[in-house]
Amino acid sequence: MTERLQFHSLDMLRGIAAVSVALYHAGWVHAATRLDMLPHTVLMVDLFFVLSGFVISYNYEQRLRTTSGAAEFIKRRFWRVWPLHMVMLAVFIGIEVLRFAYEATQGVTLAPPAFSRQYFESVLANTFLVQALGPFADHARINAVSWSISVEFYTYLLFAVLCLTGRLRGVLLLAAAVGSAWILLNMHGQLTGRAPIFGLYRSVCSFAIGYFAYQGFVLLRHRAGQVDRRLWFLAGCGILGATVFWGFETFGDTRAELAIPLVYGIAILCLAFGERPGDFGQPVFRPMLWLGQVSYSIYMVHLAINWFFVQTLRVILDWDRVPVDGMQDKFYGGFLMGNLVLVLYLAAVCWISHLSFRHIENRFRIRGTKPLAKDRYVNRGHA
Repeated sequence: MTERLQFHSLDMLRGIAAVSVALYHAGWVHAATRLDMLPHTVLMVDLFFVLSGFVISYNYEQRLRTTSGAAEFIKRRFWRVWPLHMVMLAVFIGIEVLRFAYEATQGVTLAPPAFSRQYFESVLANTFLVQALGPFADHARINAVSWSISVEFYTYLLFAVLCLTGRLRGVLLLAAAVGSAWILLNMHGQLTGRAPIFGLYRSVCSFAIGYFAYQGFVLLRHRAGQVDRRLWFLAGCGILGATVFWGFETFGDTRAELAIPLVYGIAILCLAFGERPGDFGQPVFRPMLWLGQVSYSIYMVHLAINWFFVQTLRVILDWDRVPVDGMQDKFYGGFLMGNLVLVLYLAAVCWISHLSFRHIENRFRIRGTKPLAKDRYVNRGHA
């Protein structure tokens, strides 16, 4: 395959996943709170991992055959994820300073207290992207979603090393995936849950599924002939829809949810193979493509924006907390107001994400790396 492909459907899928995570973390009751699948949208993180496995395999597998190629790959990935992560780390340190000032001026102690729970050790762990690894896994609290950035970056390292083994890379990656799945199944019992120490196994397993989905994509492109690809695309959409609106509620928080990344891989294979050039060139798709482009920023900035909205609801509007099935307690100020705040929140997330993508992500991606040979697929989003 020498032609350059742009998997617009995967870009849009990444954007939808990022927005769904932002909806999940919104700290008040809104219309989406009533959806049975919302408490399980944390499983969208595994979709990011599978997408990364597919996209990175397509874009880099052939380059990772030398140590210089592997080193350049890691350099590019580092400058892709680390700058925005550090900016958000600084933002959350600023939030902690505000919490400390509130404690000092009001004579109260917040829960948890400002700069408690080994906060400075957590800052150091986040700086080196180890906040979700092994003995450091208890430090994945500052911008809590960044645990996935930590484990994904070291999954990149593993992938680069395995690619240096040549033809053994597939076998070794399969062994790593099977071992990770075994650990998740027998030591943790599920994908999600409050055990960040298992995040690396979760990432390796899902990334490997993305890699093998890409291998299936290669085989199909070489052997499928004149197959009607629209059916493949529709099948991918149907699989994803059934997973989100039925599978999440049915299998979420059970051992069976370990199969969801495998289903993601099948759906991504169907979407990638089923997409035809020009399918998403119409203007109506531009907002969705834009969401995919800024998806990493959406993922990284939304918790900070959510914090400021929650403080407004708590301190200024004096909303009360109410229990929500399957989720933490959320603030409630009426159905109409909750949805109005949601619209403002999503608008703020999108606006800040646009600025973040333009002034942080793009700037460091361009300045922090030397150009490689022209990418066959330039991914726009999180991977």
